[in-house]
Amino acid sequence: MQTSISFPSGSLILEGVITVPDTRVARAPIVVVCHDHPYFKGDMHQDFVNQLCGALSRSGFASLRFNFRGVGGSEGVFTNGREEGLDIKAALEVASHWPGLNNKQICLLGYSFGASVILSNLKQFKDPIASVLISLPPSSVQNGTHRTDPRPRLFLSGDVDRVAPVVRLRELVSTIPYGAELVVADGVDHTWRAHEERAATETVQFFLRVLN
Repeated sequence: MQTSISFPSGSLILEGVITVPDTRVARAPIVVVCHDHPYFKGDMHQDFVNQLCGALSRSGFASLRFNFRGVGGSEGVFTNGREEGLDIKAALEVASHWPGLNNKQICLLGYSFGASVILSNLKQFKDPIASVLISLPPSSVQNGTHRTDPRPRLFLSGDVDRVAPVVRLRELVSTIPYGAELVVADGVDHTWRAHEERAATETVQFFLRVLN
């Protein structure tokens, strides 16, 4: 079941969609999903984002996908990562209080730009117990307080991704002392086109493993 919502991020109002699985499992875990860069037509309605949310729902997870500030019907001006962490924090607040869901099992999922904003602000997010970061630019990994965060993180990348080269990503992930795991998909570029199911399967399996 999908419900369109609006919620505050500071003085702005953002738009989002909550998807609750059709199964009768009580108090489903919830994943906050962060979209790609809007300059590349990234938003919460992007097909890849929708497919990821659909796979989560079929596996018993609720999801909250939303548009960052200045994207789609969300108010404000897009700031290219400077303030979008506040939007994720606001979405996590909604997820933690949504009735009928398990607010002790909140996770994060980001694709490209969305993954970068998650990682850059990870230490500020207290509720999430795990994150999946898809097609993350290596520059986002190099610095930051996330390196000492012990919570599980899955870095998911394609081996022919020219935007986020996996060779450099592998080097950087290997230096993270806590919680980092990298999965590289053969023949996959930055868009994951025709390989969306692989990304969804890896994401769901990781979250299930962490939660169990």
